[in-house]
Amino acid sequence: MSLAVVMVFPIPNHFNLNHKGCVKVWDLREQGPVLALEPSDVKGEDVPDCWDVKFGNSYNADERVIAAGYDNGDLKIFDLNKNELLWDTNLSNGVCGLEFDRKDIIMNKLVVTTLEGNFHVLDMRTYVRFLLQNNLLFFSMLKKDTHH
Repeated sequence: MSLAVVMVFPIPNHFNLNHKGCVKVWDLREQGPVLALEPSDVKGEDVPDCWDVKFGNSYNADERVIAAGYDNGDLKIFDLNKNELLWDTNLSNGVCGLEFDRKDIIMNKLVVTTLEGNFHVLDMRTYVRFLLQNNLLFFSMLKKDTHH
């Protein structure tokens, strides 16, 4: 299990990740989690472990997304305002790290590092532009292998 404490405009929040793929968001002023993102119960399939999670799009008190990376290469982005999955993809290798470029501005870039020395840079502004214009869920992404 992993725990990360994050100050998010202006509420202190923290995450709780576990080996069953669950991400819980806690408001330190509350007794229990304010949100639990849990995988559906799928019989006979292994549930991927969640390895990293980050807040983004935190430029005001109303907007917030969570990016979560899993050991099977899944990357999922959740909109906390609408309480829905915005986008997901599989990056082929386990997601080791996630980082938004800044937490206090409208989504701009998200860097995702994976096993075997790969990193992916997602242009989060592309998603916002395409969503507003075409109602499509899409991100521009650059993949770079760090080994030869």
